Amino acid sequence: MGLLHWWDHPLQEISSFQQGIQDQDSSPEITANEAIGWLSILALWVYILSSYLVEAIQEASDSLNIPVAFISAILLPVVGNMWSILFSMREKLDLTLGVAIGLSIQTSMFTIPFCVIVGWIIGNPMDLNFQLFETVILVMAVLVVAFMLQQGTSTDFKGLMLILCYLMVAASFFCTCR
Repeated sequence: MGLLHWWDHPLQEISSFQQGIQDQDSSPEITANEAIGWLSILALWVYILSSYLVEAIQEASDSLNIPVAFISAILLPVVGNMWSILFSMREKLDLTLGVAIGLSIQTSMFTIPFCVIVGWIIGNPMDLNFQLFETVILVMAVLVVAFMLQQGTSTDFKGLMLILCYLMVAASFFCTCR
């Protein structure tokens, strides 16, 4: 039995597409007020957990003799991208890239500028004056990822190269932050 393509049975594909649209038009599972309530509760929960995490990072840095910069630049993003890792283990490359790149965009375009503005308002200024080392690492990381994603394909070799690049960045952060 051959593979079915969209051009083999266009009427069947159109009817299944229309059925899918009709299935999506069902009523929402929760109301807007319930969604806002859950979002507020979960945001508060994330705030509480983040407070504990910030305190734990400083204590872990002191007790394990690991620089805070290494923990915050290398270890925390791995935890933050846990969904990416789970999606990649299920071979969902589009979701993996969406989560990883979306999180990077959100951090660079919203979170960091928002923290700078809030710090300015509360009198605890935070600038974006990065050292030469961090700037070079950031530019190199962007270039490596751009070249790897340029063709739109993924291979085991490309994945291995990205992991090795990450390990080199981690080692250089560990050595220079001491």
